[in-house]
Amino acid sequence: MDAKEKAKFQQEAASKSADAQRARGAVLSRAPPEPKPTAGEVQLGTRVEVCWQCTTLEATRLIGEGAYGSVYECQSAAGARYAVKLYGRSAGENLDNEAAAYKRLSAHPNILALWGAVTATTDDRLGLIFELGHPLSEYLRDRRLPLQLDREPKSLAKQLRVRWQVAVQLSQGLDFMHKLEVIHCDVKVSNAIVQMDTNVVKWCDLGLASRSGTFVVANEKYTAVCRPPELGQIGDKSIRIAPSADVWAYGCTVFSVLSASPAAYLFPDRSVLYCKKFVTTRLSTAVGHDVEGQRVISQMLKQSPLERISLASFMSKGLERIRVWS
Repeated sequence: MDAKEKAKFQQEAASKSADAQRARGAVLSRAPPEPKPTAGEVQLGTRVEVCWQCTTLEATRLIGEGAYGSVYECQSAAGARYAVKLYGRSAGENLDNEAAAYKRLSAHPNILALWGAVTATTDDRLGLIFELGHPLSEYLRDRRLPLQLDREPKSLAKQLRVRWQVAVQLSQGLDFMHKLEVIHCDVKVSNAIVQMDTNVVKWCDLGLASRSGTFVVANEKYTAVCRPPELGQIGDKSIRIAPSADVWAYGCTVFSVLSASPAAYLFPDRSVLYCKKFVTTRLSTAVGHDVEGQRVISQMLKQSPLERISLASFMSKGLERIRVWS
């Protein structure tokens, strides 16, 4: 392009960046909204390139967007593919927090591996680069891990065994975090990915992670429909965060994994949050094929944090379910 066109392009990019920064600034005091689901290829609004270790990567697909940034699938000239999360200019603290959490945790096989930091050469945003995986929520929703209750018993058993294997892998990653005194603080099915070549499941999106025992603002942690009652019922007050908060949200996640329903979440909206009668009905309807699964989920959704089942106990029960369905 000539100098005039280049100047116009740069002016438009700067205007879009300023608009995006103002939009992010309006919501930074709240927990990030649920990223919009994407299906297949998503057309990028503008060209996005990032620099990593002197290598230029080009974004080929927008995977998802949240209040703090955007996640892209990027590709090198040699064809290697990566996931890149670019943060808004006002989200520096979130970037630092997430990078520190991954540095501490990503050695575990069930936690996404962080490979380094990147800079977007197209708009100077900073970001992180990770191994590429497929969102677990899409993996379940697209029926790549189907649960068809009308199948013959032997086939159904295989499907349930795989579902429990997913749940146990996630509990192992979460338990590892807690042993290192890190609370995820945004546990949900859409914050897990699947390595398509190995079917290993991993936790991702650690931007809200907090050190166990520290005080946090209740309504700034977790997505609303996965927020445990001890946080969800006190609004913007502060509370000392504990592993039991993750356990509640993980119970909601296990529902999504074991459910025969296409719905992603146990609680479809806030109006039924913490309603015991609703939970009982929802479990019997969507997880009616696995009575023990219903029981274990219920044990994680106790109103009192002290009454919730531990992750170690869940793993033990999960391994038993895998043996039952083998």
